[in-house]
Amino acid sequence: MRIGILGGTFDPIHKGHMEMADVAQKELGLDEVWIMPAGSPPHKSGDEITSRIHRFELCELACASHRNCLTMYREFSSLMSKPNYTYLTMEALKREYTEDEFYFLMGQDSIDYFDKWREPQRILDACKIVVFLRGDSKKDDRADQCMKKIASLKNQFQGEILPIFYQPTSISSTELRTMLFDGATDEEVLPFIDEKELLYIRKFHLYEKKVEYDTKAFLQKLKEDLKPSRFTHTIGVADTAASLAMKYGYDMNRAYVSGLLHDCAKYMTNEQLMTYCKNNGLAITEGEIKAPHLLHAKAGEHMAKVKYGVKDEEILHAISVHTTGCPNMSLLDKILFVADYIEPNRDKAHRLQEIRELAFWNLDFAILLILEDTISYIEGKNQYLDQGTIDTFDYYLKEKNS
Repeated sequence: MRIGILGGTFDPIHKGHMEMADVAQKELGLDEVWIMPAGSPPHKSGDEITSRIHRFELCELACASHRNCLTMYREFSSLMSKPNYTYLTMEALKREYTEDEFYFLMGQDSIDYFDKWREPQRILDACKIVVFLRGDSKKDDRADQCMKKIASLKNQFQGEILPIFYQPTSISSTELRTMLFDGATDEEVLPFIDEKELLYIRKFHLYEKKVEYDTKAFLQKLKEDLKPSRFTHTIGVADTAASLAMKYGYDMNRAYVSGLLHDCAKYMTNEQLMTYCKNNGLAITEGEIKAPHLLHAKAGEHMAKVKYGVKDEEILHAISVHTTGCPNMSLLDKILFVADYIEPNRDKAHRLQEIRELAFWNLDFAILLILEDTISYIEGKNQYLDQGTIDTFDYYLKEKNS
């Protein structure tokens, strides 16, 4: 087979990258293009780039809608702290796939310093180099300069360097990261990245400005307001939420803050909760009149905003639904809902150990069991069962069965 190799950091991958893969297949008659995200790029330190897991998942999403494009683990799964070099990868591929012919794809900016790469001759011995030049060499000075560079490299090294002229999507990963960091809307970003990839980026809050919260100050206020047992529970929920965030690739800081503040209104009595909600214009449902303790979630959302200065709508929503849940919960909603149930200080719930294990395997399944046990417990005590809990259970039961 004739196989194109498109390597890079892909932080993030975008339409320009995938255009290169499509054009290479068409112009060179390639059977496949392998997208190969670097695990530890030699030219970047670990704290400068997004997690390899997220970058790989974004590459998988991008390849899913492009014919004969595959995401390869080779460099992704290399030793965690040890960067890999192109010549090592290409020589390994050549040894492994002896009957195949490899074409290493690169942008025109990379050709300028190709002679500075590690072992350029060994790269050319293992594969052909394909350089994508923007525009037309007869009209574009930059492309003309690249053609001269290619001629120079051919004199310096033995091997084939093939130019391809095309009109690319005008974006770089750096520019795309900047757009996202500066709060670009979906409409502004979608010309450069597919919707499913943007949804992933939004879900995991990649490339956003990180809001720093004064959690020490939060802890001091909470310690003053809550009973010792409630404060201990709060710490357990925050730590568990952070652990679940690590497991599922979510922002740990957001998860930790939501855990800290989920019960920030729990020090109030039922009567005080009713008064607080009325005084602050918070709607009280018929179910909350029957079970006013449920109001601590709604009051907690409001208090997190006005007393603790949290403006993050995702955190606030997670606090508001942490007791009953809701259909189609966000990832943070799920994390907080489950963390509240399984934190280490809990010891009385039915099937608690099983649910703890499930939580780190399948959040939706854990939510379903929590709701099932909660409904069974409330009905067994002849207590009021909130409609929100029933709706959430029905939603996730339907999801599981489908």
